Amino acid sequence: MKKKMIVLFGMLLVMLSLAFSFRNVQAATGCFPDTNGHWAETFICWLKANGITSGYSNGNYGPEDYVTRAQMAVFLQKAAEVPPSTGQIQISVGLGEWKSYYVNNNDLTFAYDAGSVGIFNTLAGTYYLTASPTQPLAQYGKSIALSGMEFCYEVGSVKINNISLAKITQTSNPTPILNTFFVDLAEKTNSSACIYYSFPPVQLDPDSFITILVGGEWPAGEGIKIGRTLLIYTPTTTNAPAPIAP
Repeated sequence: MKKKMIVLFGMLLVMLSLAFSFRNVQAATGCFPDTNGHWAETFICWLKANGITSGYSNGNYGPEDYVTRAQMAVFLQKAAEVPPSTGQIQISVGLGEWKSYYVNNNDLTFAYDAGSVGIFNTLAGTYYLTASPTQPLAQYGKSIALSGMEFCYEVGSVKINNISLAKITQTSNPTPILNTFFVDLAEKTNSSACIYYSFPPVQLDPDSFITILVGGEWPAGEGIKIGRTLLIYTPTTTNAPAPIAP
């Protein structure tokens, strides 16, 4: 059976969508001799600038030519390799990531259900919980940056008075570098909410990770519930560096 041909118009609609998904398309001229003044010139030039197409060997593009399935497959494969510069990367912190950090000589009890983890104590005191989730450090060879967090909780008489985020970087020295870049000290008690925090992006590298700290004052025999926790990352245009050599 004769292979079906796909017209350029359909291909351009797909690529137009991809272009706006990755970055704003800038007006360009002169990328191919036969596209100057063409209605799709800006988008064709974006395809060339991002390595998705190089045109014919004679230097032309052929904006009115037919495109085969094989050519379209190459376009789509190359488009998938273009790193995004906008958008969000959302990483869910698993309920099992939450651990005791400081328990005032009293072990905490963790009880899990489908959407939350209940954390209970026996003795009154100051307690801290921490989570250091596994996370991507780069996407398409580019570094990513943490720019926000959503934290869902439910408390009764327990008083949460510290929600912090820190970047911990491993170095050649035994002691890692701790950079606490966000702190919420507002008291939270007798409440249930999902809080969204945003802050200037904190870029990650191969030798760093993010840790979340939640602390407060606990009456005897009380507990809290932690539900959905999302870390919000954004892509950057910075090439991801290699890890520090041991």
